[in-house]
Amino acid sequence: MNLKPQDIVIALKFAVMGEVSWTYRSMSIDLVMSASEVNGGVKRLLHSGLLQHPVGLETQPEVNRTALAEFMRHGLRYAFPIVTGAMVRGTPTSYAAAPLSSDFSAPEDPPPVWPWEHGQVRGLAFQPLYRTVPEAVAKDDLLYRALAVADGMRDGSPRVRELAGRYLDDLLGVHRDAP
Repeated sequence: MNLKPQDIVIALKFAVMGEVSWTYRSMSIDLVMSASEVNGGVKRLLHSGLLQHPVGLETQPEVNRTALAEFMRHGLRYAFPIVTGAMVRGTPTSYAAAPLSSDFSAPEDPPPVWPWEHGQVRGLAFQPLYRTVPEAVAKDDLLYRALAVADGMRDGSPRVRELAGRYLDDLLGVHRDAP
């Protein structure tokens, strides 16, 4: 049972939504995925250990924040590398989006964007983890920030990855020991 890129979108949605109760239907609406895609993703995430059921409780699964941070830091860019394309209109991501954009001045190069016809920025196409990401983040700023950080981990320079790692730790509420 191998993870699919949309499973990371699902895991990050769980991470940013906190203790909010959900259904497969509500998640499918929020993520602009079918309920069966969300169901399959939850099963794969549970199998991988990135989601878990609290010990002794038959409740909704929760994010294994330490495991998710470790996977995103060390495996995300290898498992789901960025695919770039032509100049397009889209939604900024990686270092061109918050929270990373606050640490970078506007570069000479075009910014990375998720292609989307309703996007307001022209830049270099970065294939999102799932095709509906631009639409899903248009209605969820916390998910947007989380997925922009994920793209910073996927394709960024060492400096972008280091900063993205700090934001990832804050987002997931995990703390790494200093090197």
